[in-house]
Amino acid sequence: NARSRGVETSAALRLRGGLQVHATYTWLDTGVLAVDRTSLLAPPPFRVGDPLLRRPRHQASLDVVWTRGPMVAYARIGGRGRCLDVEPNWGALYGGVFHTPGFAVAAAGASLSLGRGIHLIARVDNVLDRQYEAVLGYPAPRRSFTIGVRLAPGR
Repeated sequence: NARSRGVETSAALRLRGGLQVHATYTWLDTGVLAVDRTSLLAPPPFRVGDPLLRRPRHQASLDVVWTRGPMVAYARIGGRGRCLDVEPNWGALYGGVFHTPGFAVAAAGASLSLGRGIHLIARVDNVLDRQYEAVLGYPAPRRSFTIGVRLAPGR
């Protein structure tokens, strides 16, 4: 049995000059509850009251988008607090559970519409080249660049 409660909130603003800002925040309180008909037993290796796996208490993001004619540019920063996770090779029972640290990661990009549904795009993910694991044992990609053409006929 488990419990999950929290608050999710977001706000969006449209400012002058084609600028938009969107922010989100989630506060989440989770817990492992006792097995049916018991008061203190939880499935091993968990204890009653432990947080649920991969459910950070705090998570947030901030997006800024600027549009000017055929060009759109954006910047995004998002992150989360630490959370409980399972040792990926042996599982919870044999490898144990650990807290993965929180992280923040940024991205930025732009697109240029050439008309007739053709867009040139460029973006950089993990702009600051952070080393982090969103899931324990699986490193996130380092800084990466994407340049390309998007075809969207009918747009």
